[in-house]
Amino acid sequence: MDEINEIVETLNKWRDAYYNGQPVVTDAEFDDLEDKLRELDPENEYFQGIGEDEEDGFPKAKHLILMGSQDKCNTIEEIIKKLNHFKGRKVEFLVEPKCDGLSLEMNYLNGKPTVHITRGDGYVGDDITANASKMMGVPAGIPVPDGIAFRGEIMLLHSDKEKYFPDLKNCRNGASGTAKNKEGIGCEHLTVVTYDCQYTDEDKSFGTEADKLEFLNECGFMRVNADMVVADCTTPEGIKKAAEELMAKMNEFTNTDREYDTDGIVVKLNVIDEHDLRTELRPKTQWAIKPSRVEVETTLIDIEWNMTNGSLVPVAIFEPVILDGATIQRASLSNVSEIERLGLYIGARIVVSRRNMVIPHVERLAA
Repeated sequence: MDEINEIVETLNKWRDAYYNGQPVVTDAEFDDLEDKLRELDPENEYFQGIGEDEEDGFPKAKHLILMGSQDKCNTIEEIIKKLNHFKGRKVEFLVEPKCDGLSLEMNYLNGKPTVHITRGDGYVGDDITANASKMMGVPAGIPVPDGIAFRGEIMLLHSDKEKYFPDLKNCRNGASGTAKNKEGIGCEHLTVVTYDCQYTDEDKSFGTEADKLEFLNECGFMRVNADMVVADCTTPEGIKKAAEELMAKMNEFTNTDREYDTDGIVVKLNVIDEHDLRTELRPKTQWAIKPSRVEVETTLIDIEWNMTNGSLVPVAIFEPVILDGATIQRASLSNVSEIERLGLYIGARIVVSRRNMVIPHVERLAA
């Protein structure tokens, strides 16, 4: 029990630091310790909570929709467990990238914005309306009179980091710190990517997650892209096939070049379960699939350039390392901006991984 308590105490400290823009460990270290707790005590109360981003100096405001989080999976077996909840059914899942920024609720009534609130503890968060109204992707009005709460993620786009915040360590910390600037300095260079909405009137529903995304388009929000996966959960073979397809989608989305940071995918039951979403901090009809990776340090030896589909693509060449039983010494860097974002140079100590035991990836410079 002492070990479990120590793990929970450590995770709570790490989670608090992460959600307030001051991470003290890597995502992989955080996920590994969470996985250890899940093995020792899968029903621990820690898994019922979420990270809090409240900060002194901002007025507090109550959310109009519950701002929860998702359970995470990173293996086929864990996805199968999630799909087993839908045994005997054929169901559609909406799959979208998991944005890695600072969560924000944007509230509108009679077509006008009212209050914009960070996630906080899921029930009450920081009122940063003045700052959020400066951000790109936050409409000054929408063509609908109903009370509607929209949920998005405050992001610092890679291009805006290089242009306006070149000295910042990474985009997520930059987005969090800038969004909470008491004077609102730099908020005009942040972008909100929106992925969810809900009527404040509990008798109203959008029906499906796909309907929500269409509505976000109509209202002028910058929204995530998404795909649909049909899962035949009537047989064990169908469940396994669906799990493999969802994992393939996660790999595809993770390796898609975007202007903002992502961390896996979110899987949502397309037909909305209003009770689940309005009452559960960790909804049963939605979960995240995150890249599983083992990381090692090595030294960058060279950067080669390959011609791919008519474009020059940089490839990192580093001292060989063994990851998941395979010897790795090369990893695509996608484009020039990735070299700049990571701050790479010949001779640098770097951290590399094989995401989902498949894709070699340069994660960051070693500390």
